[in-house]
Amino acid sequence: MTSGGSRSKTRVGRGSNTYRRWQMAMQRSRLFRPGDRVGIAVSGGPDSTLLLHFMSDYAQEAGLTLAAVHFNHHLRGTESNEDEDFVRTLARRFDLDFFCDGARVRELARERKANIESAGRELRYRFFASLLREGKLDKVATAHTANDQAETVLLRLLRGTGTRGLGGIHPVLEAPGGQVVRPFLGLTRAEVETEVAKRGIAFRSDSTNMEVNLARNRVRREVLPMLCREFNPGAVRALAAFADRARDDESLLDGQARQRAGEVWVRSRGSLRMNCDLLSETPPAIARRVVRRVLEEVRAPVAAASVAPVPAGIGPAVTYTEIECVRRFASHGRSGARLRLAGGIELRREFEWLVIDQVLESGAPFEKVEGRGFSYRLRPPCEVSVPELGLRLRFQVADMSDAAAAQIGYNKVNWVWLDPSRLGALLILRNWRPGDRVDGRAKPLKVKDLFQRRRVPIAQRPYWPVLEADGEIIWARGFEAQFEDRPSSRCRLLISEEQCQPDAGGQEPK
Repeated sequence: MTSGGSRSKTRVGRGSNTYRRWQMAMQRSRLFRPGDRVGIAVSGGPDSTLLLHFMSDYAQEAGLTLAAVHFNHHLRGTESNEDEDFVRTLARRFDLDFFCDGARVRELARERKANIESAGRELRYRFFASLLREGKLDKVATAHTANDQAETVLLRLLRGTGTRGLGGIHPVLEAPGGQVVRPFLGLTRAEVETEVAKRGIAFRSDSTNMEVNLARNRVRREVLPMLCREFNPGAVRALAAFADRARDDESLLDGQARQRAGEVWVRSRGSLRMNCDLLSETPPAIARRVVRRVLEEVRAPVAAASVAPVPAGIGPAVTYTEIECVRRFASHGRSGARLRLAGGIELRREFEWLVIDQVLESGAPFEKVEGRGFSYRLRPPCEVSVPELGLRLRFQVADMSDAAAAQIGYNKVNWVWLDPSRLGALLILRNWRPGDRVDGRAKPLKVKDLFQRRRVPIAQRPYWPVLEADGEIIWARGFEAQFEDRPSSRCRLLISEEQCQPDAGGQEPK
C-alpha cells in the first residue's frame, strides 16, 4: 500500500475551485490525521470515483495511506461483476491495496424478509467494520454528498422520524477499531458531476438508479428537483444545514437523557428495570430518549455477539412507535402485564417497575423462570442444597422451653411453629405453585396474595420456596408471620440458609 496515487492524469483539475474548497473543509474538519490508513469505498459511480481522485490528491500532503474498498451486491448480474473489475483496475492504476467482499443481497433480503436497500447497507457496513476491527484500516471513507443528505432527511421526515433521525447522515460513525467518515457531505451532486466532467473521469452507471419503484430514487429524480425548481433553488443545502442543526440539538438532549437514565433505570438479575413513576415525571422529550437508550442497551448484547457488528447508526433502529408503546405501557400497564416488541424484546410490569428483557427465538427469557421447579423430601434435622436457588437450606427443630434454644429461635429470621404430631414426619420442600394457600392467622390466604402485598417480582415467584406437610403449606420463605398463631407447640422449625454454588442437580437431605 502506498501514499497518494498516480501522478499522470489523476492530477488534472487538482487546482479547481471545488477541490480547493473541499481541501480547506478537510483541514477544518480534521476528519483525517497524518498516518491514517484510509479505505475509499468505491462503487464505481461518479461520486465514489471522484472521491478516490480527490483523496489521492490530498493523501500525500495529509500523510495518509490509501486503499480501495469495494462490496459486490450481486444485484445486476454481470454488471455487478464488471463494477468490481472496474474498481480493481482503478486500485491498480492508483497503486493501492484492494479490499473486496460481496454477498447475494437479494436472496439474503428475501430470507430475512427485509428491504433490499437496508439489507445491502447492513452487509456493506459489516464488511467495512470488519476491516476496521481487524486492524487493516483506521478509517473507511464513503462518498455521500449533500444531495444524499437532503434525500435522507426528506425520507425520514415523511416516515415520521424524530430529531435523531432528522440528523440524517452523520459525518463520522464510530466503529470498533476505527471510523466510517463522509468527506463529501459538503459537496452537492451537481458539483461532483461538474468536477467529474472537467477531469474527464470514467465511471460506471448503476441501472438500478433508474428504477422508480424505489423510494429514494423517486425522491432523487422527482421530489427534490421539484422542491428546488418551485420552492427554493438552495433546497439541497438548506436540508443539509437543517440536518447539522438537528444533530447539534440531539447531542444536547441526548446528554440530558443520559443523565436522567442513570436515575430512572438499573440493571438487576440480567434485566433492565425502569422506574415507571420517575419516567412519568420526566419531560416527554427526555423520556423518549431515555426509553430509546434502554431499548438500545437491551439489544446491545445481541449486536455485540455478531462476528462483525455494524457501526452505531447502521442497522435496525429503535422506532418512534416502539418508544411510545413503551411509554404507554409504563404509564397504564397493570402489574403482571407483559408486552412483546419486535426484535425479541419483552416487557413486563412489576408494580412500579418496568422490566425489560431480550428474549430468545423460543420466546423464553435468557433467565428462564417458567416451567422450572424443584421438590425435595426431607426429615428435620437435615440440610439440602437447592441449585435452582443457589442456596443451601438447613432445617433444625428447637424446643422453645429451653432458654438457649429459644434465644436461637428468636434470633432466626426463618422459622415456623411445628405441630408435635409432625416431629419426624416427612416434609416436602418445593417451589411455589399457583393455587397454593396457607391457613394463616385469620383465614386461608393464597400465597399469590402474599406476593402481591410484599411486592415480590413476578419473575421470582416460580422459584419461591415453600414447605408442605400432608398437603398443607406450613411455611413460605419470608412470610413467617402468617404462620405465627399455629398450634400451641413449644417446638419450632428453624430454617437457615447460605449461598452455595449451583451444581448439576439437587442433593438429597443429609
